[in-house]
Amino acid sequence: MKVFFIFTIGLHKDDLDALNYIKNNLGVGKVYSYKDSRIFVVTKKEDIILLISIFDKYTLNTTKYLDYLDLKKKLLIYIIIESI
Repeated sequence: MKVFFIFTIGLHKDDLDALNYIKNNLGVGKVYSYKDSRIFVVTKKEDIILLISIFDKYTLNTTKYLDYLDLKKKLLIYIIIESI
């Protein structure tokens, strides 16, 4: 069984520069276009671990923080199971 983790940030097409800035400074992920949206996507496990280390240091202030905690918890469980 394959397990995939995906981290996304979706913004309006006018905010493409912001997503490219994030992608270029982190050196991870890709930016995709979908209708009037632009979406920054990270799928590699190692890159998501990098994002987790950033969000551990600079916490989110909205309900997105709960989504982040869920992602972190599931990834850590996966890593533990994968190592068994």
